[in-house]
Amino acid sequence: MKIRLGIKSDLINRFHSSVQILSTNELTIEYDRKEEKLLPNNRFIIAGKGPSIFEKTLTIKNPHNSIINLNLTSSSSKTNANYSFVGDIEISRVNNQLTAIAIMDLETYTQFVLSSELPEGYNIEAKKAQAIIVRTYALNPRVDHRQDGFLVCSSYLCCQAFQTHKNSINRTKQITEVTKGQILTYENKPILAMFSANAGGHTENFENCFSDFKTGAFPAKPLPYLKGVAEGDLPNGFPDETALKELYYCKNPKTKDAWSNSFRWQLKIKADSLEAHMHHVIKTLKSNEQFSAFIQGPELNTFGHIQKFEITKRGVSGTAMYMNIHTSHGIWKVMKELTIRQVFANSDIKLKRLRSARIIFEHKYDSLGLLKELNILGLGTGHGVGLQQDGAQGFAKSGFNYKQILSHYYPKTVITTIK
Repeated sequence: MKIRLGIKSDLINRFHSSVQILSTNELTIEYDRKEEKLLPNNRFIIAGKGPSIFEKTLTIKNPHNSIINLNLTSSSSKTNANYSFVGDIEISRVNNQLTAIAIMDLETYTQFVLSSELPEGYNIEAKKAQAIIVRTYALNPRVDHRQDGFLVCSSYLCCQAFQTHKNSINRTKQITEVTKGQILTYENKPILAMFSANAGGHTENFENCFSDFKTGAFPAKPLPYLKGVAEGDLPNGFPDETALKELYYCKNPKTKDAWSNSFRWQLKIKADSLEAHMHHVIKTLKSNEQFSAFIQGPELNTFGHIQKFEITKRGVSGTAMYMNIHTSHGIWKVMKELTIRQVFANSDIKLKRLRSARIIFEHKYDSLGLLKELNILGLGTGHGVGLQQDGAQGFAKSGFNYKQILSHYYPKTVITTIK
């Protein structure tokens, strides 16, 4: 089975100002009913603007299944990205910009993503579970890219990490061979195989993190196989804030993911830094259709001095679903875990977003009662829905096989083999 992978030159942009292609073996270039040969180690450069040998679409065939090195320059941020993979390439011209789509076998794609998503030292059973999730997600990604001509993209923010290198296939080939063609299904269809790095002791319900793909409504409609599950013994009252704080400060948590450095984290931000950045960040997010619906300002719609942060509703894992930012000009309401993580972006501390939304706030005030510093205690890394990689590793080290691991994280699903 072949899949079409949209290549991005940064984590967001699929449009490029230039594309460079290089291989150690001969490639075939097809365009406008013509055919040329690209000799080994000859660099082929395509620019979005200026004269070109093709009008709309150019295809580069890889008859020897050799490694192709691809370098792209983003048309917006001007950043460069490098990819190495095995497959064909389709380059299209759109308004003086280029798009790049890699066409490869599903098993080849799985091998590359697997090496990007999991460290080499992880247990083989955890790797098998991840391989099945990678394969399943490629067939049913969260975001439908078909209108752009591909099924899944190369960005981990949107789909799955595809940070390739030449040794990827050799390192993961054994894992993909023993699970070849295996995917997870529910009612005979590939599931939405969400996964994250570390859930901080308990995974989360799908609807508590994501909005509806079609309507944008939050919370989304629940999915029966994406329900939060405990990863071990948790404090009484979990997930209320007292229990979350107890778990955070516990020296030796009895959960399958607590062994990892990603299990907990802490962030301290000075109030003046918060106020210098947060109102600008919120203004930017409100102008972005991905986030705008999930931020509601007070009547005056202005951002005053920050007084405190308050989580008003949490999911089953403690993930913040709704947060209030109390300011001198009123309350700003922020909803959905990614939006909540994003509003804390701060260039002073080189922070793009919080590591997770399983957070507890500790406020420090000065003698006048003004906010002096915010201390954020965090559990886990990522959204925490579905399989969590550190938990899967913990279960594997405890003797669980990949089928048991998948059954734990995706109840009511079936492993199905496709051709």
